[in-house]
Amino acid sequence: MVVQQLKRAGMLTLAASAMAGGLVFTGAGTASAAPFVCTGQVFLAQAVNNNTQGQLYGGTFGEGNITFSPIGAPAIDNYNAIGYNTVDNYLYGIRGTNGGLWRINSDGTATGFGPPAGLPAPGTVVNGVTITGYNVGTFDDQGNFYVAMGTAPYIWVVNPVTNSVVKRIDLNGSTSYADFVFADGYLWGVATNGTVTRVNPNTGAVENFNAGLPAGTFGGVFAYGNGDLGMYENNGTLYRLQVTNPASANPAFQIISTQTGPASGGNDAASCVAQPTDLGLVKDGPAQVNNGETVTYTLTVLNNGPGTSSGYTVTDSIPAGLTNVTTSSPGCAVANMVLTCTGGSLGVGDSTTITVSGTADGSVQTLFNTAKVRGNEEDPNPGNDNSNTVTTVVVPMFAAPLAAGALALAGGGFALRRRRNSSR
Repeated sequence: MVVQQLKRAGMLTLAASAMAGGLVFTGAGTASAAPFVCTGQVFLAQAVNNNTQGQLYGGTFGEGNITFSPIGAPAIDNYNAIGYNTVDNYLYGIRGTNGGLWRINSDGTATGFGPPAGLPAPGTVVNGVTITGYNVGTFDDQGNFYVAMGTAPYIWVVNPVTNSVVKRIDLNGSTSYADFVFADGYLWGVATNGTVTRVNPNTGAVENFNAGLPAGTFGGVFAYGNGDLGMYENNGTLYRLQVTNPASANPAFQIISTQTGPASGGNDAASCVAQPTDLGLVKDGPAQVNNGETVTYTLTVLNNGPGTSSGYTVTDSIPAGLTNVTTSSPGCAVANMVLTCTGGSLGVGDSTTITVSGTADGSVQTLFNTAKVRGNEEDPNPGNDNSNTVTTVVVPMFAAPLAAGALALAGGGFALRRRRNSSR
């Protein structure tokens, strides 16, 4: 995946050795300065107390929303540009006042290492650009820490083991992102006009794409375990973005779902990737209904393991021929004849059920309906992500009895008879 791409590209490789000497501990206590245990969490750092302190939060995906709970007490200073390092399972960030490297421990306390050698201090002018601070940060899978000021044409690559800059990436275009994430060999962020920015870390090439996102400040950007991008707008809206052919000249983008969360003017996000999880979906519908009656579909999401699912999104394009489509399932909504549901954690062997209903109006003869589930983690068995197709055939009804021996149905209109085609 990303690691192999970087090795082929000849990018930097860092040793997973421990940091040595010069440690300065900050925050409320240091006895539990241990690494995180990755379960697919999303982390959010927000400026609190009039932007004088930084508070770390851990995110939990839920039905239609994502909730964040504080991890420890606020730090003694504000920090930003956080990233999750899979080499040692710590978060790292850049201290606001002096540009120092901070390691964020699992209890929310911070271990300070001082400003990285070669990283311009806040207030430094670089080729006419004043570096006011660092608000953008992410790690690749080899432990390289990319930090930047979102409007500066530079990215610095920091080795957290030696606390020093090992490379400066000069960009060939302007940027206005408030955060980025490393995925598929590129750095991805969102410009203030809503376009997705892709940066090639090998060449510094900057490209922008229309992905259907609104204009705004996306201070929290992270990656799901399956490669989707999480774009967290500071107004409290999380957009889940699927990227197809990410390395091509024209990658395709699709907003899979949106969820709500806390708003802040000082957001920054990171995530860790949990083990693969096989989610499957089965859809069922009524055997027969009359014209004008209600058709109710049931969708069941099942976790087949081996890992716990941190969350999922279900989408279902409602077929023509159904009107007044509604759902009462938590975390679900219907818009433009598409059912979208977001849900939270599912343990191995656990399942959850979703229902959606509509009125058969008799306008079409056949109702084809297929739904799909997309988990947060990598799925080792995508073949069961789409439901079995439910096909309901509309059979004309006769107003008068037929001759003896023929089928006669009383009343007018249509009846619906289901025929199921398996498409697992």
